[in-house]
Amino acid sequence: SLRARRRERRKLLPVRPRSDLVATASTSVWHALGDSLAFVHVLCSRFSIGQGRQSALVAARLALFVSICAPSIRAQTDGRFVWLLYVDESLLPADRTALEEAVRGIAGAHIVALPK
Repeated sequence: SLRARRRERRKLLPVRPRSDLVATASTSVWHALGDSLAFVHVLCSRFSIGQGRQSALVAARLALFVSICAPSIRAQTDGRFVWLLYVDESLLPADRTALEEAVRGIAGAHIVALPK
């Protein structure tokens, strides 16, 4: 029956990842939690993709980011997360610096430049 096949398939799935498949601690999505492993949350944010030259729009988004987004993530009590902030070449260097300043001190935050 379909139900029996699903049960058999679930038995084949590993409960936790093999240690040889887990990336290094700095890039791993798994963290040791006692004798078990816990999953790490991955947050993905796009910041002004294709709109970096619209200075008024970027300034408004930076203000919201600095006052709401960054403090919210900084206040998380569980540090098992990675925050990927995607930007592209349209974002001006001064605005990227402001974004970097906003996430400074958030251990899991990484600004990722999208390829052209």
